[in-house]
Amino acid sequence: MPNSKDEKRPVEKIRKARPSRKKYEPISSIAAGEDTPDERDSMKKEKYRDHLEELIKERTAELTKTREVMKLQAIERNRAEQTLREIEREQSTVIENLSDLIVYRNKDLETVWASKSMADWHGMTQEQIVGRVCYKARYGRNDPCEDCHIVEAMKSGKRRELEKQLPDGKCWHVIVNPAFNDSGEIVGTIEVSQDITERKQSEEALRETNGLLETILDHTHMMVAYLDPQFNFVRVNRAYAEADERQPSFFPGKNHFDLYPNEENEEIFRHVVETGIPYFTYARPFEYAEHPEWGISYWDWSLVPIKQQQGIVTGLVLTLADVTARKRAEEALQASEGKLSAMLQSIADPMSMMDGDLNIIWANEKAMNIFGDDIVGRKCYEAYHGRNEPCEPHPCLTLKVFKDGMVHEHDTQVVDKDGKSRYFHCSANAALRDEQGKPTTVLEISKDITDQKLAEQALRESENSYRAVVENAAEGIVVVQGETLQFVNPALVSMIGYSKEELLTRPFIEFI
Repeated sequence: MPNSKDEKRPVEKIRKARPSRKKYEPISSIAAGEDTPDERDSMKKEKYRDHLEELIKERTAELTKTREVMKLQAIERNRAEQTLREIEREQSTVIENLSDLIVYRNKDLETVWASKSMADWHGMTQEQIVGRVCYKARYGRNDPCEDCHIVEAMKSGKRRELEKQLPDGKCWHVIVNPAFNDSGEIVGTIEVSQDITERKQSEEALRETNGLLETILDHTHMMVAYLDPQFNFVRVNRAYAEADERQPSFFPGKNHFDLYPNEENEEIFRHVVETGIPYFTYARPFEYAEHPEWGISYWDWSLVPIKQQQGIVTGLVLTLADVTARKRAEEALQASEGKLSAMLQSIADPMSMMDGDLNIIWANEKAMNIFGDDIVGRKCYEAYHGRNEPCEPHPCLTLKVFKDGMVHEHDTQVVDKDGKSRYFHCSANAALRDEQGKPTTVLEISKDITDQKLAEQALRESENSYRAVVENAAEGIVVVQGETLQFVNPALVSMIGYSKEELLTRPFIEFI
């Protein structure tokens, strides 16, 4: 491209070649003021020269602008090429470091390019694997496989995707895409293989776990339902369905409170979804709207939210257990205990129950009236005998029952709450036993024999007084039963002359 100096040279040459007036011109032409032919020719040339200079300037400006544009384009092209090379290098790095096996094959199933992972899997370098056919390198065959997915992809022109397990037990997910040229003709295939062995093993383990869970859910008495956050059933187990005399397939998609309307329970469900806090309740009464003839039933149930990592509730697990029978049994037991308690309280004899440490764990009203309202929780030897240690002789009546489990009886003297001595005939027996049959609590029933003991004592004192009078009498006194002497006083012995032993062994008739 000419520079500015070169562009001016033709103009200078034109100027140098400009013709001058002839030295001698006709005086008439000068006088008339007319241009001579040479001048007119020179003027034309000068105009042409000026026009030419203008064109050259314009062209020069255009060329300069074009040159600047081309320079900028060259810079941009270099940048784009550098960026493209960097992208290609990054893409190559990414592909080379992928664990997936990637390979490009031509129509003859020959390897044109393979990723490093593919070459490593074959035990070759990338250069060594190029040109090898897949059925030879992978399977040691001389011909393509009968159901070759690569051939099928080239025949159909469509993507092929399959899972394949190799003899070594590895499982692969294979995707084959046909490769097209600019004319739309298939020129080969691109295959991507991913090792999914661990995923398959996890899926199998998950299937086994789910199968086990399904078995447990379908064979447990516990009723289980899974609901979405809008309280629509997703799944129920067999026990849940059978409790409502339905099949499990009836529930999915139906709303819980359309089937079982209950405003209070619905409010509980909403609170669990909003707060994410589980809810538990026990022996909660419920009445079926569709079956009022069933009456009120009682349920232990819980509602546990299922959350995402962000804490959003995505589902609810509802578990229920029908405890109506247990509730009825508890009510019956309470009624029975009430009757038993009334019976025990009506017994006139004091009764108390002790544990293995001799603590009084229960006493009837009669026992508390005699020994104090505070005896429950105290030691029996402290409450009944005012002692600081178990009674003597050891072991006491209660301890004997704990030892051998048998019934034991004795008479004992105790002190009541007013400090008075009383006599009781006590009978102790095992009230409760453990699984091995050993007593865990002992029931002691005490009969007040104070009056009897006092009467016996008075009788003994009376007998002693009578005996003293008889034996000291001056007259002979004898007690006869049948034909035998039962008693003789000393005065009679001295009168008859026989010893007391002789008199008591001989018939009475002999002494008449």
